Amino acid sequence: TPKTLSQLNNYFSYKLAEQMGVLAGKSELVWLNINGEPDGVHILIEQPREETLRRSKRMPGDIYRAEIVGWKDRFNGSQIGSIFKSKSVWDKMAINNHYPDTADAAIAQLILLLKDFKSEKSQKGLMKLLDIDAWARFSALEVLTQSIHTDNVHNVRLYYDPWKQKLE
Repeated sequence: TPKTLSQLNNYFSYKLAEQMGVLAGKSELVWLNINGEPDGVHILIEQPREETLRRSKRMPGDIYRAEIVGWKDRFNGSQIGSIFKSKSVWDKMAINNHYPDTADAAIAQLILLLKDFKSEKSQKGLMKLLDIDAWARFSALEVLTQSIHTDNVHNVRLYYDPWKQKLE
Protein backbone atom coordinates (compact mmCIF):
# COMPACT_ATOMS: atom_id res chain seq x y z
CA THR A 1 0.00 0.00 0.00
CA PRO A 2 1.18 3.59 -0.57
CA LYS A 3 2.99 5.18 2.37
CA THR A 4 0.92 8.38 2.30
CA LEU A 5 -2.39 9.58 0.90
CA SER A 6 -0.53 12.24 -1.10
CA GLN A 7 0.98 9.46 -3.22
CA LEU A 8 -2.49 8.41 -4.30
CA ASN A 9 -3.59 12.03 -4.74
CA ASN A 10 -0.65 12.68 -7.06
CA TYR A 11 -1.22 9.47 -8.99
CA PHE A 12 -4.93 10.10 -9.45
CA SER A 13 -4.24 13.74 -10.41
CA TYR A 14 -2.03 12.56 -13.27
CA LYS A 15 -4.67 10.05 -14.36
CA LEU A 16 -7.36 12.74 -14.27
CA ALA A 17 -5.12 15.06 -16.30
CA GLU A 18 -4.79 12.34 -18.92
CA GLN A 19 -8.57 11.86 -19.08
CA MET A 20 -9.13 15.63 -19.36
CA GLY A 21 -6.66 15.99 -22.23
CA VAL A 22 -4.17 17.98 -20.15
CA LEU A 23 -0.63 17.34 -21.34
CA ALA A 24 1.11 15.57 -18.45
CA GLY A 25 3.79 13.00 -17.89
CA LYS A 26 2.89 9.33 -17.62
CA SER A 27 2.26 8.17 -14.06
CA GLU A 28 2.48 4.68 -12.56
CA LEU A 29 2.39 3.16 -9.10
CA VAL A 30 5.46 0.94 -8.73
CA TRP A 31 6.84 -1.37 -6.08
CA LEU A 32 10.37 -0.26 -5.20
CA ASN A 33 13.24 -2.33 -3.86
CA ILE A 34 16.43 -0.58 -2.78
CA ASN A 35 19.50 -2.80 -2.50
CA GLY A 36 17.21 -5.82 -2.38
CA GLU A 37 15.12 -4.39 0.44
CA PRO A 38 11.44 -3.55 -0.15
CA ASP A 39 10.68 0.16 0.12
CA GLY A 40 6.99 0.02 -0.71
CA VAL A 41 4.81 1.56 -3.37
CA HIS A 42 6.04 4.77 -4.99
CA ILE A 43 4.76 6.95 -7.79
CA LEU A 44 6.81 6.99 -10.98
CA ILE A 45 6.26 10.18 -12.96
CA GLU A 46 7.61 10.74 -16.45
CA GLN A 47 9.27 14.09 -16.99
CA PRO A 48 7.65 15.81 -20.00
CA ARG A 49 9.77 15.16 -23.07
CA GLU A 50 9.31 14.16 -26.69
CA GLU A 51 7.94 10.77 -25.58
CA THR A 52 5.18 12.59 -23.70
CA LEU A 53 4.20 14.43 -26.87
CA ARG A 54 4.17 11.22 -28.93
CA ARG A 55 2.10 9.33 -26.35
CA SER A 56 -0.33 12.26 -26.16
CA LYS A 57 -0.62 12.42 -29.96
CA ARG A 58 0.80 15.97 -30.04
CA MET A 59 2.95 17.40 -32.81
CA PRO A 60 6.69 17.38 -32.07
CA GLY A 61 7.50 20.75 -30.57
CA ASP A 62 9.30 22.60 -27.83
CA ILE A 63 8.53 21.92 -24.20
CA TYR A 64 9.81 24.80 -22.10
CA ARG A 65 10.64 24.49 -18.41
CA ALA A 66 10.93 27.34 -15.90
CA GLU A 67 12.37 27.22 -12.42
CA ILE A 68 13.71 29.86 -10.10
CA VAL A 69 13.93 27.56 -7.08
CA GLY A 70 14.98 23.94 -7.06
CA TRP A 71 17.49 22.95 -9.69
CA LYS A 72 18.03 26.56 -10.79
CA ASP A 73 18.86 27.87 -7.31
CA ARG A 74 21.39 30.22 -8.87
CA PHE A 75 18.49 32.64 -9.39
CA ASN A 76 17.75 32.81 -5.65
CA GLY A 77 18.67 36.25 -4.39
CA SER A 78 18.52 37.72 -7.91
CA GLN A 79 16.12 40.41 -9.00
CA ILE A 80 14.10 37.77 -10.88
CA GLY A 81 11.03 37.21 -8.72
CA SER A 82 8.84 35.50 -11.29
CA ILE A 83 9.50 33.11 -14.15
CA PHE A 84 7.30 35.36 -16.27
CA LYS A 85 9.71 38.30 -15.93
CA SER A 86 12.80 36.89 -17.68
CA LYS A 87 13.42 34.32 -20.39
CA SER A 88 16.77 33.53 -18.74
CA VAL A 89 15.03 31.13 -16.32
CA TRP A 90 13.54 29.06 -19.16
CA ASP A 91 15.12 26.13 -20.96
CA LYS A 92 13.81 23.26 -23.06
CA MET A 93 12.95 19.69 -22.15
CA ALA A 94 12.00 18.83 -25.74
CA ILE A 95 13.14 20.54 -28.92
CA ASN A 96 11.49 21.06 -32.29
CA ASN A 97 14.40 20.14 -34.55
CA HIS A 98 13.15 22.38 -37.36
CA TYR A 99 14.58 25.37 -35.49
CA PRO A 100 17.85 26.07 -33.65
CA ASP A 101 17.99 24.67 -30.09
CA THR A 102 18.17 28.23 -28.78
CA ALA A 103 14.95 29.38 -30.50
CA ASP A 104 12.69 30.89 -27.85
CA ALA A 105 10.35 33.21 -29.72
CA ALA A 106 7.20 31.82 -28.06
CA ILE A 107 8.51 32.38 -24.52
CA ALA A 108 9.95 35.78 -25.45
CA GLN A 109 6.57 36.79 -26.86
CA LEU A 110 4.73 35.51 -23.77
CA ILE A 111 6.98 37.50 -21.43
CA LEU A 112 6.61 40.62 -23.58
CA LEU A 113 2.81 40.32 -23.62
CA LEU A 114 2.66 39.77 -19.86
CA LYS A 115 4.58 42.97 -19.14
CA ASP A 116 1.48 44.99 -20.03
CA PHE A 117 -1.12 42.22 -19.70
CA LYS A 118 -3.99 44.62 -18.97
CA SER A 119 -3.70 46.45 -22.28
CA GLU A 120 -6.07 45.54 -25.09
CA LYS A 121 -3.13 44.87 -27.43
CA SER A 122 -1.57 42.40 -24.96
CA GLN A 123 -4.91 40.72 -24.30
CA LYS A 124 -5.39 40.14 -28.03
CA GLY A 125 -1.82 38.87 -28.33
CA LEU A 126 -2.30 36.46 -25.43
CA MET A 127 -5.53 35.15 -26.94
CA LYS A 128 -3.64 34.46 -30.16
CA LEU A 129 -0.59 32.90 -28.46
CA LEU A 130 -2.29 30.74 -25.81
CA ASP A 131 -4.40 27.64 -26.46
CA ILE A 132 -7.31 28.87 -24.35
CA ASP A 133 -9.10 25.49 -24.36
CA ALA A 134 -5.97 23.76 -23.05
CA TRP A 135 -5.52 26.45 -20.37
CA ALA A 136 -9.17 26.06 -19.34
CA ARG A 137 -8.73 22.28 -18.95
CA PHE A 138 -5.57 22.86 -16.89
CA SER A 139 -7.36 25.42 -14.71
CA ALA A 140 -10.26 23.01 -14.16
CA LEU A 141 -7.77 20.27 -13.22
CA GLU A 142 -6.16 22.56 -10.63
CA VAL A 143 -9.57 23.34 -9.11
CA LEU A 144 -10.67 19.69 -9.07
CA THR A 145 -7.42 18.46 -7.50
CA GLN A 146 -6.94 21.52 -5.26
CA SER A 147 -3.40 21.69 -6.66
CA ILE A 148 -0.83 24.35 -5.90
CA HIS A 149 1.92 22.40 -7.62
CA THR A 150 2.79 25.16 -10.11
CA ASP A 151 3.29 28.84 -9.45
CA ASN A 152 5.28 31.80 -10.71
CA VAL A 153 8.60 30.50 -9.37
CA HIS A 154 8.66 26.80 -10.22
CA ASN A 155 7.18 23.68 -11.82
CA VAL A 156 5.96 25.36 -15.00
CA ARG A 157 6.12 23.41 -18.25
CA LEU A 158 4.76 24.90 -21.46
CA TYR A 159 4.39 23.12 -24.78
CA TYR A 160 4.55 25.12 -27.99
CA ASP A 161 2.53 23.40 -30.70
CA PRO A 162 4.19 24.40 -33.99
CA TRP A 163 1.11 23.40 -35.97
CA LYS A 164 -1.36 25.50 -33.97
CA GLN A 165 1.33 28.08 -33.09
CA LYS A 166 0.03 28.15 -29.54
CA LEU A 167 1.35 27.57 -26.02
CA GLU A 168 -0.36 25.16 -23.63
